Amino acid sequence: MAKNKITLKWQTKNNEFASFLCWVFYPLSSSSEGFTVDWGDDTSDEYGTSPYETLTTGHCYHFDGIYQVTITTEDDCNAVSFSIESTKNAHLLELDVSNAPDLVELYSPFAKKTAEQERKQVHRNYFNQDDFQLVYASAQNGNEYEVRWYEKDGGYLSRITIDNDHRKQEERTFDKNGNLVKLHIPRFDVQKTEIVIEHDENGNPIEVKCTKYKERIVTYENNEPVETIVNECEDINRSYNADAPSLNYKNETYKNGELVWLHEFDDEKGTSRNFENGKDVHLQFKHYELKNGDSKSETYENGVLATVEINSREENDEFSTCKTTVYNAAGEVERIEVSKSLHQRDNDCYPKNVECKRYDKESLLLWTTRYVYNENDCLIEVDTYNKEGVLFLKHINHFDDNPTDPKCIRSERWVHKKYADRVFDEGSEWSVLSTMMWF
Repeated sequence: MAKNKITLKWQTKNNEFASFLCWVFYPLSSSSEGFTVDWGDDTSDEYGTSPYETLTTGHCYHFDGIYQVTITTEDDCNAVSFSIESTKNAHLLELDVSNAPDLVELYSPFAKKTAEQERKQVHRNYFNQDDFQLVYASAQNGNEYEVRWYEKDGGYLSRITIDNDHRKQEERTFDKNGNLVKLHIPRFDVQKTEIVIEHDENGNPIEVKCTKYKERIVTYENNEPVETIVNECEDINRSYNADAPSLNYKNETYKNGELVWLHEFDDEKGTSRNFENGKDVHLQFKHYELKNGDSKSETYENGVLATVEINSREENDEFSTCKTTVYNAAGEVERIEVSKSLHQRDNDCYPKNVECKRYDKESLLLWTTRYVYNENDCLIEVDTYNKEGVLFLKHINHFDDNPTDPKCIRSERWVHKKYADRVFDEGSEWSVLSTMMWF
């Protein structure tokens, strides 16, 4: 822990907002409150009101010119994350982080130039793979796409898809020693799809597609097959209003004549039905626009009110901030989420997320998720920190070198070993977060 100092020079225009992002962390026992910024025009500001604080800081200069800015933390700071982009409002000229010993992350136009070696050292110290466990990985190899889900004992399920065709898949389950335990081929011997037109009670057409195929499951011991099961399967897909665009649909899957999976959605009624693993759940959604500009969504489960969501949005010239408050049927707060995004779009034309914070029903911070983009606006990292500011969940995307149309060729998701049990506990808030990492 030490006092950290970051200095930069930028060229700005008068009455334009120049900004950067700074994350500063202190021990919970600390009385320190953030950092100070000297804007280089005889003005300064103090930021931070908690032991861990995420802030967008900015300043409007009264005259065009080049200004030197200095960011300084308190003596007992234990981590700093700094992000800055060169914009039309503030053109970044210089950046010096040599006096920031607790810098754990740095994102700037200079990160791959003058600060390349330092940036690599920072990331190596901050993300120590020995402290983390791999829980998910995906990779593209020619026409094959493989996804792996890891168990906490080291075993994993591998799903290989050929030519992006879900009908050409293989799922292989391996134990912690790398031995094949099960081979699952979800679809083989696929017959031609038959299409017929039915009509509902009002005479509206419903397009029904029926595909028959087989499923093979092979169990192994000592890498030798010991049992093979073949199921006769049938997929039935119902598309409502076949002659006009509609969000209504119904998918059913039968094995050996028995319904095993169903998903149904009716956009006009705002209802859905899910049947899987013997559970049949009917949901109904109601959406309202409130007078103050907020929106309200209600979810009913099997006819009974389950949750209510209130969504509000605020915008400035640079960011959109969305707050979602979720209430249970008794009107009690269950959780709060606050997300911030830039007006810019990423490589996939989605808004560029900056951060998302999750709070519990007592409005206490649970975690903070940060999103990191490269110079091609590709999402390369999603990092999640606990309330003390410690990284515990990390998603990494690796892209090819194509500057005009970059493609993601490999993804990994890592969890800190102290949190592994909670992430693997299906249905826990940490398990949900692990799923949310691929936003």
